[in-house]
Amino acid sequence: MPAKGFKTVTLREKVIEEIRDYYEKNKEDLEDEYRVRSFSDFLNFILDQYLEKEKKR
Repeated sequence: MPAKGFKTVTLREKVIEEIRDYYEKNKEDLEDEYRVRSFSDFLNFILDQYLEKEKKR
């Protein structure tokens, strides 16, 4: 069960692997530039960025 304020999301394994690969290759830059400190932070960052972009459409 996830912590209070969090939800579980099911994603395809291939999607997770591709995102994790990108995260692992770029995590130092992500932490320095965007304060992304974990894979979970990265997933939230990606979704937040997407939603902000969509709101401007």
